[in-house]
Amino acid sequence: MKEQKKKKEGIKKKSPLKNQTLKTDRLKEKKKRKEMSFELFQVLTNCKHYGYRNIITGDQSWFIYNYAPEGAWVLEDEENPIFERSQLLIEKMMITVIWGVWGVYIVDQLPEGTHFNSEYFVEYI
Repeated sequence: MKEQKKKKEGIKKKSPLKNQTLKTDRLKEKKKRKEMSFELFQVLTNCKHYGYRNIITGDQSWFIYNYAPEGAWVLEDEENPIFERSQLLIEKMMITVIWGVWGVYIVDQLPEGTHFNSEYFVEYI
């Protein structure tokens, strides 16, 4: 009996107003998702007429490229090249590809020091 009282004392009551606000927010989000889904359904329905040929999609991914020269092809009469360990080349790049039914439309490499945000997307993609 005493243990149950201690457990109940440690539990705080939730504010009914806070719960109501969360419930209202969830309902608004659900309504917005439903509206957006219906809009997408209408777009897809209209595209069906054209065999979905006017729909394009895309993706971007980071690629890490590293190259450590450890050997080389040389002719018999040439000297073997000397390689330093400090010649390890590592580069990280973001590639964006946009494609559709008719093929690839865009392949873009994000320039070094540039951020991929909405401004970059609108300007270059």
